[in-house]
Formats: sequence, C-alpha cells, structure tokens
Amino acid sequence: MDVKIENGDIVLNPNSSAVTVSGIYGAVQQAQLAVKIPRGSFIYDRGMGAFEPGFNTSEDGVEGKIEARINECIINTDVYVKALSLSLNGSDEVVLGIEVSDGKESIFTEVVLNG
Repeated sequence: MDVKIENGDIVLNPNSSAVTVSGIYGAVQQAQLAVKIPRGSFIYDRGMGAFEPGFNTSEDGVEGKIEARINECIINTDVYVKALSLSLNGSDEVVLGIEVSDGKESIFTEVVLNG
C-alpha cells in the first residue's frame, strides 16, 4: 500500500487523510516513480529510481533494460511490466509507454522522460 500521488502532491480525502493505492494501481504508481525520479535524487532514499541521470534511451536493446529495471522497482511480485514503447515527442522529449499487468487486469500509462 502506498500513498497516492498526483501532479507531484499527496492526494488527500475530505478528512485530510492521505489516500492510498495498492495492487495494480500501486504498482503503476511505483513504475511511474521509478522511471521519472532519477536514481540518487530522492534525499530519503538515494537508491530510489530505475535510472541514473543521463540514461541513454537511444541505445540498442534499451527496452529490455528499461523493463528489467522497472520490474526491480515494483514491490508487488504479482504485478509486472508487460509491454513498453518508446517514442520521440519533440526535440529532447522521450515518451515511455508502460503496461502494468497482474495477470487479470492491465493498465497502460505514459511517462515523459527528459522533458
């Protein structure tokens, strides 16, 4: 179970308590954070994040490396990254498509890298 984060902020319910996410929705959030937060930049856990700053998204076989690193960051072992897509969206922006699955349900999300 994780605290739900949207637009960089913790989501609160009407009682001002933090909203939580778990299961496949928690795994999607973990995958998004693993990709978006550069390794070493989160002050409370320097090991958080799947990639070091300047990770080369244009090298051969990068999709397999990304998939493996994201799966290492997902705590729920019943959930895994199922498919990836990389596309260019402007000059320096790379859009990473992630499909997270628990075998019953799949959720697709996109994360902007380098943008």
